[in-house]
Amino acid sequence: MVIAINLFFFSCQNKLTREEEVKFKEKGAEIAQSATEELGSNLMSKMKEGGVEAAIPFCHASALLLTGKKAKEYQAEIKRTSLKIRNPKNKPSEEDTEILKKFVSQVESNTVLEPILQKDKDKRIVFFSPIIMQKQCLACHGSPNLELAVRTDSIIKSYYPEDQATGFKEGELRGMWKITFKN
Repeated sequence: MVIAINLFFFSCQNKLTREEEVKFKEKGAEIAQSATEELGSNLMSKMKEGGVEAAIPFCHASALLLTGKKAKEYQAEIKRTSLKIRNPKNKPSEEDTEILKKFVSQVESNTVLEPILQKDKDKRIVFFSPIIMQKQCLACHGSPNLELAVRTDSIIKSYYPEDQATGFKEGELRGMWKITFKN
């Protein structure tokens, strides 16, 4: 009986109120959108300046710095991760992997993707938002010898020797934003 009461109490503590759900989904969407826009506009600017030869070194040197800047601005932890990572620092946790697999399944079954909100083991609120592969991203994340030129692939591999983040098609799940709100 005591165990059942404890389990009930624990599960109630881990549930979000409707107000919390709305608030944190809106804030998470705002943060993900802001980080996407900042990273995307900087990458597109570098592409215009010097093509992938300029964009790849920029991404290597600045992508984590940009997300770190957004994390400070919003006072949250921000991470981009994927089942097929480019930067080993973006490796997904077991929990991340499960969420990513849910998103992949939803994309494959043509289900409308919705961000996921839940509490982690430390009772922090975490927002997961899918990243869908866009056409302009295929120059660096597409299929080798198709959208991804041999020269581009070799530049990527010079910065990321363990790169797995290629072979994507437009509309597939590229990865996700994981935003952890501080208590």
